[in-house]
Amino acid sequence: MNTPLIEVFRYDLPLTRPLPLRHVTLDTRSGLIVKISDGPDNAGYGDIAPLPGFSAESLDDAIGAVTEWTRRADAVRVIEGIEAAGRDALPPSVRFGVETATWQFLAPVEHNPGQPGMRRHVPLSALLSGDFETVARDAHALCGSGYRAVKLKVGAQAVEDDIDCARLVRRILGHDIALRLDANRAWDFTTACRFVQGINDLDVEYIEEPLASAGRLWELAVETSVPIALDETVVERIGDPAFPADSTWAGAVILKPTLLGGAHVTTACAASAFKAGLKPVISACFESGVGLIALARLAALATWYDLPVGLGTYDWLAEDVLGVRFQIENGMLDLAEMARCLITLDTSKMTKILHV
Repeated sequence: MNTPLIEVFRYDLPLTRPLPLRHVTLDTRSGLIVKISDGPDNAGYGDIAPLPGFSAESLDDAIGAVTEWTRRADAVRVIEGIEAAGRDALPPSVRFGVETATWQFLAPVEHNPGQPGMRRHVPLSALLSGDFETVARDAHALCGSGYRAVKLKVGAQAVEDDIDCARLVRRILGHDIALRLDANRAWDFTTACRFVQGINDLDVEYIEEPLASAGRLWELAVETSVPIALDETVVERIGDPAFPADSTWAGAVILKPTLLGGAHVTTACAASAFKAGLKPVISACFESGVGLIALARLAALATWYDLPVGLGTYDWLAEDVLGVRFQIENGMLDLAEMARCLITLDTSKMTKILHV
């Protein structure tokens, strides 16, 4: 085997619309692509995309960490994988990108889009956010599109407006599509109770992190019987041996490998969630197409039944690093098509910042 070449590129992709996040609104999604190759026919790609307001590390931090990793990721260490490169020493988003690039280098996705027993198609949960008119328009566009679940962002406006918005989405989509709500810890206990009372007849699948104080989530679940999904709590408690077995009052855990620290820790958490009776929902952090391809393959491996996953963020990217963008058809991703798109990665759309 030839000594692997490691290259790191930076991308800055314009978004189709402003993306409001915690304490910041993005017009551009920035990140890094790691490429490991030993020839034109064998390469692995990883996406490092810390999410502002949610990732502990900045993009500059990630650049520093991946630069340091390349200095010690010689051929032997690449072959042995991420463990030898120092998993715990890398920030979460860097771990995810390096892991993905390493695994694909060892088993290129274009040669092996699936594995025995791995599903070829992954169902998605669509994402709705914005003002009343935007949500109404986008919800109407989802009718008849094949999606089996939709997530509505709430918590950014008056609670009565959020209630009206949720009720509107349910009216438009009917009851054949699962309705998920995500509040990103927007409310105090009283406000959350008021919201739940306003939507308790809508048959929601779950509400993600409705409370600013995570310590009272179990109380809200017990008092209102609303299904709760843990998101930020998962990141805070990853590595705690008692979690998620001590959270069976919840209904689901949202697993974001960019925030959790890679595929290895995500699959372990998914297995623990299944054992505890919780739904593990693999979800994106607005990564590039390279990152979404890795997430889709991870979802096909880590979840053993057809659970819609939170990867419906691709339409936020006005441009992508892939020369050919993959398509979402009938609310699903096709892993074989995504594998074909991966090899169209266009490095001319990025800036090379490192190669060793």
